[in-house]
Amino acid sequence: MEYATIGQNATQLEKSSEESIRVMEKTLENVEQQRDETAMVATAMYEMGEATQHVAQNTSEAAKVAENAKACVAKGKTTALDTQEIITQLAAEVNNASTVIKSLATETDSIGNVLEAIRGIAEQTNLLALNAAIEAARAGDTGRGFAVVADEVRSLAQRTQNSTGDIQKLVESLQNEAKNAVNSMQKGVKSTETCLEKSDETTSALEAATQAVNQISDLNTQIASTAEEQSAAAEQINSNVNNISRIAENTSTGAIQTASANQKTAKSIIALHGCLKQYKVYADQN
Repeated sequence: MEYATIGQNATQLEKSSEESIRVMEKTLENVEQQRDETAMVATAMYEMGEATQHVAQNTSEAAKVAENAKACVAKGKTTALDTQEIITQLAAEVNNASTVIKSLATETDSIGNVLEAIRGIAEQTNLLALNAAIEAARAGDTGRGFAVVADEVRSLAQRTQNSTGDIQKLVESLQNEAKNAVNSMQKGVKSTETCLEKSDETTSALEAATQAVNQISDLNTQIASTAEEQSAAAEQINSNVNNISRIAENTSTGAIQTASANQKTAKSIIALHGCLKQYKVYADQN
């Protein structure tokens, strides 16, 4: 009876040992799979950390470039404002010059009116001198001296008319030049107004560019900060995964050792079971 109980226990122990070996083999298989997957996760986290660091570095470089662009745009804006001020001054000078030339044209018109009056007086003087010469001729010897004076007056009137004609030509030429100058000045005024409009557009465009660069710079700063935080988190996760990997490695080693011990136990149980069978045969024979 005692032998039967020992045999049953030995058989049960053998089955339990075999089941334990199967469980440990499955556990070892799971541990190996966990270790492989943990290694893959560790590699992925390391690569992600490297990529995040590259993103942070590139973002930092982009931020520097944005700052340089910001400085260049600011310099361009200052230059545009200076140019706009110069063009404004030029427009004022052109307007003043145009006003002066218009006044000159008005004065030349007045000169023309005066010359016209002088021409009329000279014609009347010439006519009076002619009449005086006729009357002197009628007076004979008595009017001879008066005739000489009348001829001189007539000659002077003729010279006045000739000079007035020459002056009139000069005045007309001056008037034409003044008109051309006024037209040129008006075109210059329009050109300066166009330059001012373009300068305003350039200033507005540079202002918009400055705002855009500022936004880019702010976004780069935010991205760099986020990338640095992600890099730190990735390093922490990588460290944790490495710890898990080491624990899995230790678990795998322990599982291997446990499986080996179970196999040895199973062999011992099988040997014990064999000895019990031999003992039973011997006992039955005696």
